[in-house]
Amino acid sequence: MSTSDAYSDIEDTKTLKHIVLFSFREGTSEETIKKALENATNLQSSIPQVLSVQAGPNLAEGLDGGFTHGFIVELTDKQSKEEFMEHNDQAAVMRELIPNLKNIIKFDLY
Repeated sequence: MSTSDAYSDIEDTKTLKHIVLFSFREGTSEETIKKALENATNLQSSIPQVLSVQAGPNLAEGLDGGFTHGFIVELTDKQSKEEFMEHNDQAAVMRELIPNLKNIIKFDLY
């Protein structure tokens, strides 16, 4: 049984969480960081497929792999994630964010 088969029942009952963890390049201003997190949070109001967005700094101590900030986007399902990833507002947020990043990782789960 593949991983996708094992979770097919979960897909029918849970929302998809799109998790993005990142760390900013040294020298990135606090204003730039604040604006990037606000822009990510604002995706909830501009993209219909987005149920919620949480964005902010890492609050855990240790075992963070050097990631300092992140956001979680809650979406209705896998199809809505594909639509979200193609949306112009999401692309604009990432175009502004990525040049300021030292490291990034994305992770999706139900």
